[in-house]
Amino acid sequence: MKKIALITGVASGIGLATAKLLLRNGYAVIGLSRRSTMDQTLDGDFTYVSGDIGNETDRSHFINVAMEK
Repeated sequence: MKKIALITGVASGIGLATAKLLLRNGYAVIGLSRRSTMDQTLDGDFTYVSGDIGNETDRSHFINVAMEK
């Protein structure tokens, strides 16, 4: 079974560091951030979703993307 991690605040700081760590350990990572794009490209099975976790529509989209993995 594939390990999947959902991370908010993935564009910088702790969220970005966590995504890198999990990708190195074989996880598929779906990351959410309010930024429209990420400044960095991450290696591995990474999917970026732009949105605000506090917004119900954005949150639903984030979960739907994860469910498609």
